[in-house]
Amino acid sequence: MSPCGAKYTRVFNITARLAPAFATQSGIFAMAEAKIAILFVCLGNICRSPMAEGLARMRFDQAGIAAEIDSAGIGNWHEGEPADRRAVNASWKVLVDLSALRARQIQNSDFERFEYIVAMDNDNVTALEGLAGTEHVAKISRLLDFTNLADRQITDPYYGGHDGFDQVVARLDIGIAGLIRHIKEKN
Repeated sequence: MSPCGAKYTRVFNITARLAPAFATQSGIFAMAEAKIAILFVCLGNICRSPMAEGLARMRFDQAGIAAEIDSAGIGNWHEGEPADRRAVNASWKVLVDLSALRARQIQNSDFERFEYIVAMDNDNVTALEGLAGTEHVAKISRLLDFTNLADRQITDPYYGGHDGFDQVVARLDIGIAGLIRHIKEKN
């Protein structure tokens, strides 16, 4: 192969790897046209909510739904920190990269900015309702409220082992599929 051919092969390979991040079923750069804004919330924003953010970005892109997706924590204990290593490892197993995400605390402006404020468990919902003000309470739900599962909690895996994080990924995937169905039916 000529040096010129090798150069073009490298460029093509890089482009082929990057293209899925930008191309969707509905067209190129659909994320720039975001119409739906979703915020995933857990306690500290280093386990469940960043895992949900990363997985939702991938699933919404695969579904061809343009969305702004973010995550935050109720508390500020981990602000600026990357996701827990166990969350990163569990997410990698389903091809989700959390390396660019950093923990942040929910802000009052988030209640204005996001259509959906999606909590992981009842304690998160209670805390969010206390912060939201009456005009924004209707935006708050648990992720698994969009499913037919009897247990609507996504338990915090922080104090457990690696298996807990794998279980969280599975429950997040079920919940995100339900959220996508809900949004498609609504629109």
